[in-house]
Amino acid sequence: MQIGIDARAIVEERPSGVGWYALELTRRMIQQSSQHQFVLFSVSWSKPNYPSWTHAPNVQIVHRRVPSKLFHLAEWMNRWPHISELIGDCDVFWMPNVHFTSWSSRIPAVLTIHDLSYVHEPGFFTWKGRLWHRAVSGPRLAKHAQIVVADSQHTRQDLVDLWKLPESKIRVVALGVDVEQWKADTSEIRRVRDHYKLMRPYILFMGNVEPRKNVRTLIESFQRARKQIGPAIDLVIVGKPPKTPSLHPYLRTNPSLVPFIRSLGYVLASDRAALYRGAALFVYPSLYEGFGLPILEAMASEVPVVTSPISSLPEVAGDAVMMANPYNIAELARAIVIGIQDHTLRSKLVRRGLERVQIYSWEKTASQMLDIFTEVAS
Repeated sequence: MQIGIDARAIVEERPSGVGWYALELTRRMIQQSSQHQFVLFSVSWSKPNYPSWTHAPNVQIVHRRVPSKLFHLAEWMNRWPHISELIGDCDVFWMPNVHFTSWSSRIPAVLTIHDLSYVHEPGFFTWKGRLWHRAVSGPRLAKHAQIVVADSQHTRQDLVDLWKLPESKIRVVALGVDVEQWKADTSEIRRVRDHYKLMRPYILFMGNVEPRKNVRTLIESFQRARKQIGPAIDLVIVGKPPKTPSLHPYLRTNPSLVPFIRSLGYVLASDRAALYRGAALFVYPSLYEGFGLPILEAMASEVPVVTSPISSLPEVAGDAVMMANPYNIAELARAIVIGIQDHTLRSKLVRRGLERVQIYSWEKTASQMLDIFTEVAS
């Protein structure tokens, strides 16, 4: 079977959640199925930086040297060029996320939809973000794909309710986590703490700093929790910062908090495991998720987790986390205090977390996706 893959997320200089999903899943599929051929497609004016594992004998890279904005404009205005004209004939083409693309009647398509946050809560997005989603036209792509893959049952239900997709067209394939990847040793934790000058114990948030991640509420809850925990603890925020620094006005009016908020921005993949492993508590008070991979990464790192009882998060987390209302500063602050001070509960959450992550693996995800490709191509 010849499998075409939209690799634009794979070659991003600084991958976010979708990028990591595409990277991990594509790598596992290539490694698990030497009998299949993979055609990785990308488009940009600059030369893409493909990972070393894409140089396998069963991989062909097709890169079109066209400015991305020009390509997007052509796809938006003309619905051209079709994917078959860009990569040739394949048995199936997979898109790991909605993007500017024109399907071809010659190649059956599989599309992954991670969430419908921009439909649920358009206010979470800038006007440019809303315009981008409107131009890409996810409903059109989903309508013409043979199979739509959802990360969770919650996203599957959203696709049925909001986009009116038939249930028979949707497959739920959960994301994975590589437990070994998150086992940073003591020396690595020390190196990373020294590098980022993290001298005090810290509570960790990992994810893009955008409105739906609810970091402003996390900061306010942390401020309240410190009155009970004590001052010798930091809040470390890791992730791509927003273009509009919405947190700065709050910190300007609370200058005493500034020394205890460490915003590291985007960090190297090689540092993430040690940052997780070195944390006293992982807090993820998101207002909407299609899956919520960071909570699994924290569990695999043997760190207790506080998160929201909202959207897909209960489905993914099970009973291995503390839940707190992300709209309630006092409740989230209480959960933070308990998560730091209740050592019996901390041990229980770590144990349950390690049990929970056994359900999820990238190998399992890759196997399920390959089965879907076979179904569509037959």
